Amino acid sequence: MATILVVEDHAMSRQILMTLLEYSGHRVLEASEGEEAFELACRVRPDLIISDILLPNMDGREFVRRLRTKAVQVDTPVIFYTAWCRHPEDIRLDESLKPCLIIPKPSEPQVILRTVSELLGEPSTDDHLQPAADELCKGCAKHERGISIELQLSVLMDLSYSMVAERDPGRLLNTFCRAVCEMLNCSQAVLAIQEENGTLNYYTGRTDNLHERSCPEHMILPGNIIEAVAAMRAPVRWGKCMMAVPFASPARQYGWISVMGRPGVEQLTGRDEEIIMTLSTQAALAYENMMLMEQLKRNNEIKDMFITNISHELRTPLNILLSNAQLFKLYLQDDRELDRERLRRKTDMQIRNCYRLIRLVNNFIDISKIESNHFELKPVKCNIVEVVEAIVTSTVEYARIKGIDLVFDTQQEEMFVCYDLDSIERILLNLLSNAIKFTPRGGTIYVNLSMGDGYVRISVKDTGIGIPEEKVGLIFERFSQVDNILTRKNEGSGIGLTVVKMLTEMHGGRVYVHSQYKKGSEFVVELPENSNGAPCPEPQRTANESGQDIIQRIKLEFSDIYF
Repeated sequence: MATILVVEDHAMSRQILMTLLEYSGHRVLEASEGEEAFELACRVRPDLIISDILLPNMDGREFVRRLRTKAVQVDTPVIFYTAWCRHPEDIRLDESLKPCLIIPKPSEPQVILRTVSELLGEPSTDDHLQPAADELCKGCAKHERGISIELQLSVLMDLSYSMVAERDPGRLLNTFCRAVCEMLNCSQAVLAIQEENGTLNYYTGRTDNLHERSCPEHMILPGNIIEAVAAMRAPVRWGKCMMAVPFASPARQYGWISVMGRPGVEQLTGRDEEIIMTLSTQAALAYENMMLMEQLKRNNEIKDMFITNISHELRTPLNILLSNAQLFKLYLQDDRELDRERLRRKTDMQIRNCYRLIRLVNNFIDISKIESNHFELKPVKCNIVEVVEAIVTSTVEYARIKGIDLVFDTQQEEMFVCYDLDSIERILLNLLSNAIKFTPRGGTIYVNLSMGDGYVRISVKDTGIGIPEEKVGLIFERFSQVDNILTRKNEGSGIGLTVVKMLTEMHGGRVYVHSQYKKGSEFVVELPENSNGAPCPEPQRTANESGQDIIQRIKLEFSDIYF
């Protein structure tokens, strides 16, 4: 029996090698990094060392170089078992490391055992693995748990391949469940993944990528077990033969897996716990990477749409400005009397498109300021009923031009609060602009103001085109739009509602939407009556100045509505 030191920072790879060598009759020592391995090798003097090359703190080659400086370790054979190459000849090792050999990862068990035998000077046969497998499975007739090394390695290779190559999260999770059952020879395994909305999806090892909304009752974890798994981030045993294991990466817990042993079979061991924890952590990391990749794809799609939208939003008003400037030039070159009314209309069009560009730039600047914490609210004491009514009254004429009725209603005549007036005006004007833009002639827009449960609620409800159900969750995302850029009937960059959401949240509130496609939408802004209880100054601007500000803001916010 030889003493073999296995140096591998990946716990599952280390366990595979140790299991293989132990059942071949060797005494096996383990280390997870170079410094630890060096100290252990100097103390124990192993007959053979199997080491990875990429190790934390000190890599495998440096570990062996330092080892060769010790007289008693000059001739200790070393196997570099590494994923750094596909073929042994891909890596050139200097003379100071020899005697040593290279085995690429992954390799068949027979290859590993044959190389070990050669370096130890033992007889080498291709069936050397069979006695180890026989020993591992010995006692199956007595109902002891046992699984062949070949099967373990096969399962691990399948799972490893899925972790690297699989792009479908459902298939990965089902492969993981099957791997747990086969590795531990257990009766059943169910993986529960908790979505952000609290919904549980169950995976039972199906060969497709489907999940289920329910699982067998006996596999459902009790509440106290779920809490224990989340708190401890470690396996928790319950019942006679049940074990719950967290499905978590170092950054986040995504769910848990419940495992049931086979009746009449030896209980799950500490080694089983270590195996399933390692499998679970690695699978969770692979799952997390898939989710991040999906998010990256969505972000790239949003970015591409943003570039298209912004190109359109910039080119359209610039084209109008250029065209009008060219027309002015032609008018001035013409000897006939100028048509002042026509010039006035063209000038108004130029002004509107200048406002449109200013609005777009302002939205970009404000989003940047908010995200960098440089946007400062200036709350003042105000009667929110009076503020909202003044804004709605100022926009009635715009709605009337489009043939839309605009109705304001409130449950109270006075509601004194402490808000940033500019932000409130901007929030409401943006919502009214969208309502007018997407409500057809003959429709109605209702603005309702109410107070309750410590919140002021401003509702803007229309009888417009509505939002498809699958788009409702996207409308507050930056640059998202319900209409496709190539087919939409209304202008807009898609960042207005992002600004609304940000300004609302800066007040400690929230904004949400109820919508039915082709029936209309209702946007609701909820703001706390007093978010922090701090003293609130009186507004500094006069009523006349406030009215002028509202008119100016209306021109900006309604600049992409063509009447």
